[in-house]
Amino acid sequence: MDKPLIQILLSTYNGSRFLREQLDSIVNQSYRNWQLLIRDDGSSDGTEAIIEEYCTKHANRIKFVSGGKGGDASSSFISMLHFVDSPYIMFCDQDDVWVTEKVQNAFNAIQSLEKQNPLALHYTDMKIVNENMTELYPSFFEQQKLNPEWSATPYHSFTQSIAAGCTMIFTKALIHRLHPIKAPLFQHDHWLTMHASYYGVIGYSLEKTVYYRQHQSNVVGSHEINKSYFFSKISSLMEIWQRWKYIRTHFGNEISILKLIQSKWKLNKQRV
Repeated sequence: MDKPLIQILLSTYNGSRFLREQLDSIVNQSYRNWQLLIRDDGSSDGTEAIIEEYCTKHANRIKFVSGGKGGDASSSFISMLHFVDSPYIMFCDQDDVWVTEKVQNAFNAIQSLEKQNPLALHYTDMKIVNENMTELYPSFFEQQKLNPEWSATPYHSFTQSIAAGCTMIFTKALIHRLHPIKAPLFQHDHWLTMHASYYGVIGYSLEKTVYYRQHQSNVVGSHEINKSYFFSKISSLMEIWQRWKYIRTHFGNEISILKLIQSKWKLNKQRV
């Protein structure tokens, strides 16, 4: 039986320095029935030329989609969901490298998970590397002091972004359940995790499927978890209030701000 199509969404912006390595790692995936959709956000460094080169070389697999210019990365990724017509979707960053079995293992995991609930999302750990692909930390979860078990609890998922978008695979059914996102209150990967945790089912693996590259141009990267970071998060009551109002509007009036604050305090305390 033919394996289903998996669509990979890549948003780019001035990523020419590392883009070829990422594209090659996708082209070399062991799972062959994939399609890569790329949206560029107005690059000026040759990124578009690289994209066009790969679209020409792999015309049946890689597509350049339109979507205007400007906006943030989360809005770009969310806008690309309108182009999806496959049962499974993955996000991809422009400067990482995927291990060869990433798509195959993601497919195996999501197939098992969606038997429990069609609104399914699965994610993994990753290795943190520098610009030259030298390992900095063997585990993103450990370096960020994140416990992936937290993502199964909706209040924990609401208050803490745990799953990195570049490690995710999720179902088209989950997309259909998404509420409108409000950036920058929520990042696209956090928003999907929240929905999967609240309405569906979420799973994870400790497998490192991505070499997560850290460099000076990272939009969002890893950061040190210390007391200063902890108190900056706990003291941001206005952000919690704004997030609660938006969550309550879309997920239901029963969402308690006290429980959100308690969850935020509990998780950040454990991360120090």
